[in-house]
Amino acid sequence: MTQIKDTRAAPAPRLDKILDLLPTAVRAYVKSAADKAIFSSGEKECISEIRLRVGGVSSVTARGLAYPIGITLTDAYMDEIIHALTDGSLYAHAETIRDGYIFSHGIR
Repeated sequence: MTQIKDTRAAPAPRLDKILDLLPTAVRAYVKSAADKAIFSSGEKECISEIRLRVGGVSSVTARGLAYPIGITLTDAYMDEIIHALTDGSLYAHAETIRDGYIFSHGIR
């Protein structure tokens, strides 16, 4: 399981930055779930977490509520996502990966 998390509410530019790092097919599902979360809360800055899981339920969290992403991630998708988030250097991110998250592009 890999999660992209900001402990504060993520401003819209950060969400756009995260979406840009995702494979095109995955990006559409994450954006759809994020749009539902934003619509429900009425605030664009409400997204606090995106959880991506291979073979499990992935979700976008806003104001404590999880919105399912609706796609089952494959190993290939996750490899592509991790490569993008780590700029191709797993070693540089090994400590945070062991803790269950990746700090990348100013976002945890």
